[in-house]
This record gives sequence, C-alpha cells and structure tokens, in this order.
Amino acid sequence: MKRKTIQAFTLVEVALALAITTFGIVAVLGLLPGGLTAARNAADSTITATIVQDMFSTLRQQSFTNTTLWGLNYSLANAGSATSSYFDQAGNQTNASSYYQITVTNLSVSTSMTMVKATVVWPAQSVAPINTNVYTTTIAKYR
Repeated sequence: MKRKTIQAFTLVEVALALAITTFGIVAVLGLLPGGLTAARNAADSTITATIVQDMFSTLRQQSFTNTTLWGLNYSLANAGSATSSYFDQAGNQTNASSYYQITVTNLSVSTSMTMVKATVVWPAQSVAPINTNVYTTTIAKYR
C-alpha cells in the first residue's frame, strides 16, 4: 500500500510569513501621519490662495483711491497702508478667533499702479503661527 504524503506549511514558515506581513503593515501605517499632514497643508494652501485671489479680484474691480475691502475703507493709492481680516477653514470671513489671518499691505504706489502684498498666517490663534504664505500682485488704475 502506498502511503499518502500531506503537504503543508511548517510552523516556522507560517511565523515567518506573519512577521513579514506585520512588518509591511506597520511600515504602511507609519506613513499615514505624514500623508495626512501633507494633505492638510495642501488643502490649507489651496484655501488661502482662493481667499487671496478673491480679495485681489475685489481690489481690481473697485476705485483706485476709494476701495472697500472686508467692509473696511482701504486705499490702493497710499503706500504702506494695511488692513487685516480673519477667515475660517471654509474660507468664510469671521471674527478674530478664526483659523486664517490675512494682512493686506500696499508695497509701492505710482499714479497708475500699486503692488499689493497679502500675507496669510495660520493657525491665527497661536502665538507664533506655524504656516505663512505670501502673495503679491500688481493692480493698475483703470478709472
């Protein structure tokens, strides 16, 4: 009578396969926090760029000397003039306890053009904000 042989994995082979699989899963899980942080930073940068682009568009559409920005009177004709406002994480203007703080400053002014700098810091509530983006544009006087 012929004896049947049973083929199976040994306990050592199973333990080694489990160790390799566990090592791979732990390595992938270790990458998640960095990926989530990068995704959050990318979303924050996108939101700040959108807010600033809206603000630059608002400035371009109004009078060069008598502009309203965030409900405040603002003049593009005065070098060094600055104003600040706060926005939440959805990009809506809110009070000072919000996530983003945007400061708009006129850098230089000629009779027909001005250079405007928008500095965005977040989180706005922290003593030393962790992130800062600076945007600049030139606005021409058309009226």
